[in-house]
Amino acid sequence: MGILKKSVLGKPTGAVGDILFRLKDGRTIIGTRPVSYMPGKDQKSIDRRHRFGNTARFSKAVNSIPALKSVWDNATPNSISPYNGIFKASYPYVTPTDISDTAKVVPLLFGFDITTTSVVINETSVTVAISAIGNNAGIDPLIETGIQLAVVIKCKDATVEELPSLMLIPLKSAVLPTNLSGALSFSITLSDQDSELYTLFTTHKSYFALVTLTDDGKAVHYSVNLTN
Repeated sequence: MGILKKSVLGKPTGAVGDILFRLKDGRTIIGTRPVSYMPGKDQKSIDRRHRFGNTARFSKAVNSIPALKSVWDNATPNSISPYNGIFKASYPYVTPTDISDTAKVVPLLFGFDITTTSVVINETSVTVAISAIGNNAGIDPLIETGIQLAVVIKCKDATVEELPSLMLIPLKSAVLPTNLSGALSFSITLSDQDSELYTLFTTHKSYFALVTLTDDGKAVHYSVNLTN
């Protein structure tokens, strides 16, 4: 690296051939272009990129549901974003070709137990019914006035060659009034676009959880992770 102290050309910036000019503190610094990054073509490098990409897809889907993003914001240090917290927690559950059944849409610890009595997920809708949560979950209905179902559907094994081998559909139900003593049933209707996407894949797995919310939509408690 060199420093151009005086120049008849004024203050050049940018690149000329392999020479790179940049301005810093009023001085022109001369360097060379960085060698272009060439991604590795060996199998380990390819697998690493695919695993990273699948983790990013899953993390983006989870982070796109406001209730789940709020959960992860509460559980993630202020030094990193909720998305990065999801990514870090999800990476161990992802392979170069798939997302495992044990991937989490909410943090592993502190989820309250729920008992599902019916789970129906298909190309048109999601319906999840649960038994009464009960009064031992630590939920305060006066503060946590609403409860919502959050779902991420994994679609794998595309029937159309042009599609990626794996895609994700994030969904959320309407917010129901929090009721600890009675059964609850959550229903989501897939949009036409999501429904069509669902049908273009032969393998599906759903990851879901319940989240309690305040009046202004902030997450307080969340259930255990469930899959279907």
